[in-house]
Amino acid sequence: MKYLILTGLLLILSMITYQDCKERQVNWIFFPVAFFLSIVNSLRHVTADKLLLDAGLNAIMIAILFLFLLMYTKIRFKGQKGLWQLIGVGDLLLFVLLSVNFALLNFVLFCLISLIVSLGTSVFYKYKTIPLAGVQASCLSFALLLQETAEMNLFNEYWIYQWM
Repeated sequence: MKYLILTGLLLILSMITYQDCKERQVNWIFFPVAFFLSIVNSLRHVTADKLLLDAGLNAIMIAILFLFLLMYTKIRFKGQKGLWQLIGVGDLLLFVLLSVNFALLNFVLFCLISLIVSLGTSVFYKYKTIPLAGVQASCLSFALLLQETAEMNLFNEYWIYQWM
């Protein structure tokens, strides 16, 4: 059963990646389905209480990030462009999807790495706009596969504490 859930989630993430990179828009139905499958998959690794706490903390981080993005766009473009002209709704929905897959420090680290990969992908393929949701979906696929094959837990932050 666990492999069926993971396979379904990876299939949907690959569809998000394909559609975002090819068409720069993603069918909205993929996000709630992937969100549900991510919750079910995450509950195999942590308790519901820990998942709710981590998802809440990650949602606060997303809100802070988008608040800074909003302020940046107001200052940078002097009100001529809104935030939603620069970042798609699919990108926000993917951040929400990511929030139920990681503990807080792992979430921050994943976001940093996936944003760097997004920028590198955009430069390498010479995209005019960055397919953020698609690249982050493929990075999430890689992280989920790593979690299953290397038996690591994306909700365990102990390895980060060892480096501090």
